Amino acid sequence: MTDIWDGLVRAHGRQVVINPTISGAKLDAETARQIPVLREAIRPHLRGCEKTALDFGCGYGRFTHMLANLIDGRAVGFDPSPEMIRMAQWHTAVDYVCCPPDRFFDETRKAGTWFDLIFTLGVLGEPNIPLWGTVADLASILSDNGLVVVVDHVSARPDVTRWWRFREPGFYEDAFRTSGIDIDVIGTVAQLGDVMTIYGGRFTPQPA
Repeated sequence: MTDIWDGLVRAHGRQVVINPTISGAKLDAETARQIPVLREAIRPHLRGCEKTALDFGCGYGRFTHMLANLIDGRAVGFDPSPEMIRMAQWHTAVDYVCCPPDRFFDETRKAGTWFDLIFTLGVLGEPNIPLWGTVADLASILSDNGLVVVVDHVSARPDVTRWWRFREPGFYEDAFRTSGIDIDVIGTVAQLGDVMTIYGGRFTPQPA
């Protein structure tokens, strides 16, 4: 999967994070328009004690700095593509990590690192991603009562032949519930004419 994305980035540039046919200027304009929408959707669900955030599948980091500013803490942008991370946007409160996902999760757990906010946009619909395992791995590095924000495509008439998985309503809620995280729809954000659903919810420890 990493080789595929690296090849796409080399061929088309950073635009592949949403559509390889658009210009860099269009990508920047779309990102600038999305940031305040995402920020205002997430802000009411923060408790003011969040200090660490993870942008999982950050690409070149177009939202990672937003997360750091939103929590007034530090954010980690993770992406398995070296080409993406090579183009990442530098920020004083952001660290970027590039390695295979399994290694990232293993090393994060071994280090005892927990994230108060985990954010992922346009990642879980990737057809080649091991979705159920990835959800469980994300839950394993979320702090107690931490917040998860998932942004992706949902359709009442999902089409599995699409280049991206447009999941049916309720799919992501069910997927995260299996790992003890109750997410609900907290907003929407447009992306190149499509509407992406924003989900938010917290890990709820089970009573002993």
